[in-house]
Amino acid sequence: MIARLIRMMRVKWEAEVRWLNEPQTIHRINHVGIVVEEFAVAIAFFVELGLELEGEATVSG
Repeated sequence: MIARLIRMMRVKWEAEVRWLNEPQTIHRINHVGIVVEEFAVAIAFFVELGLELEGEATVSG
């Protein structure tokens, strides 16, 4: 029984390693969190790169 469990864990681990080694393609980014000192300057920078601002929020903590 322990040998079977070890085999199952090994198969799962090998599958995860294969997945990590495969090339990944980013299809979509839904959210990006960035911490900046000057919010207006950061917005201008990313708009200049061609990104579009969809919303903003202030988080404290």
